[in-house]
Amino acid sequence: MYNNFTDRNASRRRNTALVLAVGLHIALAAALYYASTENSVNNQLTSPANLHKNSTSPQPKAVNLP
Repeated sequence: MYNNFTDRNASRRRNTALVLAVGLHIALAAALYYASTENSVNNQLTSPANLHKNSTSPQPKAVNLP
C-alpha cells in the first residue's frame, strides 16, 4: 500500500493531526456548552450558598507552651 518509509510517516502525521483536531473541537464544544449553561459546574462550586459547605474552617488547637 505504501511505497516507502516517507509515505508511511506522512500518513501517520495526517492521522495524528486529524485525531488532535477532532479532540480539540470536542473540548472546545464542551467548554462552550458548560460556559453557556445557567447551572454550570463552576457556578455550582463557587456560589455563595455552597461556598461555606465546601470549605472547611480550621479548628483552634490547644498548645502547651514551655
